[in-house]
Amino acid sequence: IAGSGQSLNALLGFLRLVVGNGFISFDVDAITAPHLVAQLQQGNKLARRAALLLDCLALDSPAARTQIVKLGAVPRLVKMCRGGPKDLGTLNALGALEVLAHGATTVQDEAREAGIFPTLVPLLRPADAAAGEGSSKPAGGKDASPAPDPNELRINAALCLCALVQGNQVSREAA
Repeated sequence: IAGSGQSLNALLGFLRLVVGNGFISFDVDAITAPHLVAQLQQGNKLARRAALLLDCLALDSPAARTQIVKLGAVPRLVKMCRGGPKDLGTLNALGALEVLAHGATTVQDEAREAGIFPTLVPLLRPADAAAGEGSSKPAGGKDASPAPDPNELRINAALCLCALVQGNQVSREAA
C-alpha cells in the first residue's frame, strides 16, 4: 500500500461498501492494518499517512483497534510523537494514540512504558514556548511535512493525555 492516502481511503471505503452489501466476504481491516502498522517505520510521508489512516480505522472498528495494538503500533506511534510540534506526523500519531488508549488500560500502560508522557509535555505548551522544541531534522526535502496548526496540536495532545490517564491510576501518577 504505497499509494496516496486519498487513494487508500477511497479503496477502503469501496471495499467496505462491497463487503457491507454482501458481494464478497472478508475482513478489510485485517488486511489493511498490518500494512499500515508496518508503514509507521517507513519514511516520514508514509508514516504520517499510516498514522492518520490507523486513527480512522481504529475509530471505525473495535476489532481493528485490538488488531492495531497487537501488531505493535503503540510504541511506534509514541516514537512518531517525538517528531515535535512542527511535524504533521506528531498530530496524526496523537490522534491514533487517543483513539487506541480510550478506555484501554493495556494501551495506556504500553504508551507510558514507551515514554509518552515526557514527549507530551512540550506539545502541551503554548506555540511560542514550544518553538525551540521538537525534531532537529532540517526542514525541506521530499519527506518534509507541513507544520500542523499549533492550537490543534495542543488540543490533540491534551485529548491524548486525557485518554492515556482515564481510569489508570499508574498512568495518572506518571503524568
